[in-house]
Amino acid sequence: MEPLRIVAGVSGVCAHLLLFRVGEWDLYAPTIVLAYGSALIMPIWLEYAGLLNQLTALSGTSIAQLLGFHILGVYASMLFYRAFWHRLSHFPGPFWARLSNIYVTTLSAKNFRLFEEVEKLHKQYGDYVRLGPTELSITDPLAIKSLYSSQAKVTKGPWYTVLEPRVSLQMVRDKKEHARRRKVWDQGFSSRALRDYEPRVSRYTDQLIAAIGRNPGAPMNVATWFNYYSFDVMGDLAFGASFNMLIDGKDAYILKKLHGDMKSIGLFSHLTWLFPFFKRIPLVNADYLNFWKWVGERVSERRQVSCIILF
Repeated sequence: MEPLRIVAGVSGVCAHLLLFRVGEWDLYAPTIVLAYGSALIMPIWLEYAGLLNQLTALSGTSIAQLLGFHILGVYASMLFYRAFWHRLSHFPGPFWARLSNIYVTTLSAKNFRLFEEVEKLHKQYGDYVRLGPTELSITDPLAIKSLYSSQAKVTKGPWYTVLEPRVSLQMVRDKKEHARRRKVWDQGFSSRALRDYEPRVSRYTDQLIAAIGRNPGAPMNVATWFNYYSFDVMGDLAFGASFNMLIDGKDAYILKKLHGDMKSIGLFSHLTWLFPFFKRIPLVNADYLNFWKWVGERVSERRQVSCIILF
């Protein structure tokens, strides 16, 4: 049994070095967990059903243990590689940040002010800090051209898959696809289009000024009301109807949902492999599915109105 455990552990190391180390696997996390979970449970079930003895001399528990050694080999290889062999291993930063994005997630969970924690790390380590196994935080102004110029060779990272399977324009990672879609969007921001928007935007400006004037001398959270203003404008331009937050003076459904989601994304954004689980587990994904159903209904309503105006 001992030689088999060694072989199982080595197979895990090979699986990491030859397979999991290459490419991006975040979106496949549920499939991987399901595959390994099924592989762990299946031999035990077959033994319980009396079918395993017909296939192998090993017990179901023994096979599950071997698979456990395989998984242990995967993680041991992954952690050792991240700590000492990864291409980012020469960048300074906390040691635990090398091993897992859980480190930066715990920093974010302290007070939801990750930027302050990262600033402290930059004061300690310099302009380049390794925040995670595959993540750098950079404050060197000389890096801007290399990262953001039109000649930059870098592309958007795995975080931009957070909305999958939907991909909005700003989340497109392929530069050619982004350029193609950008041409369509540019039509909505031409001089003529902006002039057409002006009277519609002015209406909500008047509503905002009226809201400010309703209680003269009383304190007012202007951040909240500017949020109402921007979302009422966006609702009109995107869906053809205001969310009426400037009139009602309270959060609409979309604002409540987005604020709640932004808090979760802010906390777990460095653990991108978690999001596919949230979207696929029943009950856990209920709010997510309801939100996109609501968005789909608004889009359908807007398209129907557009067709009526067109014809």
